[in-house]
Amino acid sequence: MDENEQTKDEISLMQIFRLLLDKIKLLIVVVLAAVIVGAGFGVLRTYDKKYYGTTIEFYVNPRLDRASSTDTESQYGVYGAYGKHVMDNMVKLLSSELFAEQLMLALDENGEPTGLPEKIDGQVDLNILITAAQDEKKEYDETIKKVEAAIEELSLANEVLTEKTKALNTLWAEYRNSGKNPDLTSTPTTGLFDDVDEAIEALETAEKDVAKKKTNLENAEKAANNAENDYDEAAEKALKKWRSAYSKYAAELSAFRSAVSYSYYDTAEDVDDVDSLARSFIYVNISVLNDEAMANEIYDKLVTVLPDFVETNMAVPAGYDGTNCQQITRNDGIRLTNDGLVSSTAIKYALLLGVAAFVVACIAVIIVDRADKRLKTVEQITQTFNIPLLGVIPSIKTDPLEKDNAEEQSKTEVAE
Repeated sequence: MDENEQTKDEISLMQIFRLLLDKIKLLIVVVLAAVIVGAGFGVLRTYDKKYYGTTIEFYVNPRLDRASSTDTESQYGVYGAYGKHVMDNMVKLLSSELFAEQLMLALDENGEPTGLPEKIDGQVDLNILITAAQDEKKEYDETIKKVEAAIEELSLANEVLTEKTKALNTLWAEYRNSGKNPDLTSTPTTGLFDDVDEAIEALETAEKDVAKKKTNLENAEKAANNAENDYDEAAEKALKKWRSAYSKYAAELSAFRSAVSYSYYDTAEDVDDVDSLARSFIYVNISVLNDEAMANEIYDKLVTVLPDFVETNMAVPAGYDGTNCQQITRNDGIRLTNDGLVSSTAIKYALLLGVAAFVVACIAVIIVDRADKRLKTVEQITQTFNIPLLGVIPSIKTDPLEKDNAEEQSKTEVAE
């Protein structure tokens, strides 16, 4: 017997194809049903899910200290940019609960961070502490204004002093260069010339004014430092009370953390570049589910709070005196980020479930057919009994003939 001859339990690819072709209508119905179910499942999963968000980019670089002669090469910065480990630390700080809490705090009427939470109805003790901290903040702001005014006054006094010094030196140089007074020293002297005496007196007055302005500035700075300490103490008391008194504190803190992600490299960058290049950018991604108002709140606070936070907490390399952080994106407002998600998800689930149903249906058809042991073809009879088949008697259905005879009989009975 030929080795390639099939046994009675084997099935060829052609037989499978014929079998599936015979059941094509059933397969089409199964696939269509699966597609409808899959599409419906995809719609149900996504029809009520809207993600609002955006991506914001910030440029971060160390601020060069022009007055310093220190070598600018250090372990922190290279060519005015930060290394990977510095940026990684900053991203971890931004991702922490510390910064998430900063985003939860209130903004003032000008959109500036207050550093304090909003008052809560019914929380009398907390509201008292917040009011006290707000009063301390106003006092601190006033002292800052006085410091700024004292700096401006000292700057003007120094300008006057410079002018008086220059005027005296110019006048004294004229007397020395005239040749009439060869014994004059290089230092202006009183009692020789009336105009020189007036210039010296004006210079001394300017020097006293500068000294006075310096004292005023020192006193203003001291008062500002005391006011800052008082405000920090009052703010910390209010924040500590707020963390325990606000029932939604933990939930909101978690929501703010999960809604924002930070990175110091673009996800489209090559991994090798991420490890080798110095970094100068922070990428912020906002994504909020079904809450456009919260997404806008986070955006408004981020663009205000993040630059100050980075500038305050970033490591300062040798040869630099601080950090610059500024938002460089402009068309980055909150928008719907998953537009078309419903249709794309419905199509995806429809295709997946349709393919899966087709495969399962095909397997089921084949299994059912193989489980049926009846002889269905002439070839199966020959193979099963191993005898030649001389002829086949056709099967004639008698139902149509009997139906015709019954109709003829019925007509005859009616005719009679």
